[in-house]
Amino acid sequence: LLDPVPLNSHPNTGRFLRIRAIIGGTSALNPPNPVSIKPISPSLYEITWNDWNRNETGHSIERFSSSSQTWSAIGTANADTTVWQHNGANYRDGFTYRVSAVRSSDTNIATSSPT
Repeated sequence: LLDPVPLNSHPNTGRFLRIRAIIGGTSALNPPNPVSIKPISPSLYEITWNDWNRNETGHSIERFSSSSQTWSAIGTANADTTVWQHNGANYRDGFTYRVSAVRSSDTNIATSSPT
């Protein structure tokens, strides 16, 4: 569903609209970004992000293993949370992390890798 939102009139045509995407009757979630990874120790990483939503129900944290080529759910965080720690990570395994803002069926993903 597209929701036209009137703006100031365009000087040449007198008409100007901004279009906002509406999903399921509510505005779409914004991705939690930027996502950053900070090593605390060789086996503990702190994953942080900015939360741009006020209506998500939580966050899902996943990692991609370069050795198995699969995404695995490794944790969840409450709504309005902006930090999560992954204990037991091995920096030699080459993981990529992603954080998703979750609300019902809406999911947005921002991806970051530890450096």
